Amino acid sequence: MTRSPSFLASQSSALEAGTPGPDTTAPSSGARRGACPALDRPMMTGDGLIARLMPRFGAIGLEALGAVLDAAGRHGNGIVEITRRASLQVRGLDAAGAASFADAVRALPIEIAEAPAILTDPLAGLDPTAAVDPRPLARGIADAVAGSGLADRLAPKATLVIDGGARLGFPTVAADLRLSAVPGQADVWVLGLGGPARDQTVFGAVSGTAAVAAAVAVLERLAARGRAARARSWLAEAGAVADAARLLAPFLLPVAAGAVQPGIIGGSPAAALASAVPAGLHPVRGGLVAVGIVPAFGACTAGALAAFVRRAIGLGATEARLAADHGLVIASLGADAARALASHGEALGLIVRPDDPRLFVAACAGAPGCASAHFAARALAPAVAQAAHGRLGPDFSVHLSGCAKACAGGEAAALTFVGHEDGVAVIGPAGSLSGPIAESEIVDAVLRHAW
Repeated sequence: MTRSPSFLASQSSALEAGTPGPDTTAPSSGARRGACPALDRPMMTGDGLIARLMPRFGAIGLEALGAVLDAAGRHGNGIVEITRRASLQVRGLDAAGAASFADAVRALPIEIAEAPAILTDPLAGLDPTAAVDPRPLARGIADAVAGSGLADRLAPKATLVIDGGARLGFPTVAADLRLSAVPGQADVWVLGLGGPARDQTVFGAVSGTAAVAAAVAVLERLAARGRAARARSWLAEAGAVADAARLLAPFLLPVAAGAVQPGIIGGSPAAALASAVPAGLHPVRGGLVAVGIVPAFGACTAGALAAFVRRAIGLGATEARLAADHGLVIASLGADAARALASHGEALGLIVRPDDPRLFVAACAGAPGCASAHFAARALAPAVAQAAHGRLGPDFSVHLSGCAKACAGGEAAALTFVGHEDGVAVIGPAGSLSGPIAESEIVDAVLRHAW
């Protein structure tokens, strides 16, 4: 295919901006395109309506989760997804099925989070190496935001991360505001805005009490800029960092010798550097073990995940926690039971090992499941993982994006494929661009770049 400079430029800029697709659904239907789905506001796409459930701070009882999955199988097309920001997503609903699914979920003992997303460590309260349990601070912020009327004025993907320093966190999630506990200092949190942990702009440290007020102030500023506003795009504007510094100054602790200095950082506080990979066995308090799994490429059948949940219940587990990068963590089991559960998950096709090459291929639903996609991203992902299995890892990842919205994306991949009506753009190291290529050429392109 002939390379088109305008095509490549449009892909690069749109991917960076995360431009949403057009809203083509009548407002009265309650189904929206180009935004985030929710339980009571499903989103229309290629395979029907999508409903999303975000339990508060990611926690959900296993009996309730099993019932949710059973309802997903009854009312949807049987495919469920765990998102990068720790939500459970149900696909293939029609209007009646979406209403029935929502009714079934509301009847269950699940505390559903309100917007904006406030993410806490999946091992909060369980990991003995954590600096602090972040949930009390997260509750304080959630309560303050709930009383402020902000939820409907913020961007659909507005996100706060409250990082207590447990081994599993959300370092790769692009947070509007990130609070990272300082190890060894009681109730001191590093405050950063606009990006994943290693690319955030740090403004200083705050106490827990001040953190609540600072969070509301930041969200108020974003809301005033409109529903498309995110912290990262705000800070990219001329003079915005100084503006944010003035906004936050009243909340910051004095800068002491050796303290974290304000500025854009290329690393992050130790608390925010925890591995985001949930797959595997994780030691927790009391000599017990948490079992982390990841559905391959973020999706699996409701039946497979329900079978995993039933086995966890049979082994004595009672609670699950949704985690970063499509993960689910079962807490807590004895070592033998944890190994048995992991083996069962592996037999079901779930990822249970942190070095599984499939973890390093990010793929959106793709065509035909997503109406915005220009190629079958998720269907192609297994072939990409198989072809490059000896090369895939933390230093070489692949992102298959059916369109420029980059719904599956996290931190920049070594190689990104972006669908467009004229073909597929290839974004390589340091943002180098090539293409467009045909969908059938993607696996060969991965192999050319991998070695």
